[in-house]
Amino acid sequence: MSKTIATPIFQFGIEITKPFSSAMYAHNDKIANVMKINIKNAATEIWNKRAYIDWELEEWEDLKDDTFETFTLDKFQRTICHYGIGAGFTALDVFNEIHKTVEDAENWAIHEMYQELYDLGAVPKLTQGMVGFFKKGRESKNPYWNDNGLAKSINN
Repeated sequence: MSKTIATPIFQFGIEITKPFSSAMYAHNDKIANVMKINIKNAATEIWNKRAYIDWELEEWEDLKDDTFETFTLDKFQRTICHYGIGAGFTALDVFNEIHKTVEDAENWAIHEMYQELYDLGAVPKLTQGMVGFFKKGRESKNPYWNDNGLAKSINN
């Protein structure tokens, strides 16, 4: 019985391998850095407008940001931290927790977080996405990147 050789799959000019290759890690690290900057910029923009909110008095779970009308501040924070922060915490506490969570997140978590924040309208679309995290049948209907995956890698 002869073995069949699988046709290699390429995304953004990078061969997708299991386990991940060094080229895949390098590409994903660069994309993750861009994602982290965009997430932190969105948080900073919200913070600059809401820094003096009295979380004790506001119904902040329903509070929408003036710039980002498509989501509540609570949804933004829960998407990143995966838990809610409310009464007893200041806006600075929330802002610091968002930044810490984003900075400490692994690439797979940033990939999922960015897609959800993109779907909310909180972060911009990227030229390229991460590689190796896509499962057949589980692709997003509205991916956070423009490219169809056939372009050269940003590492080249």
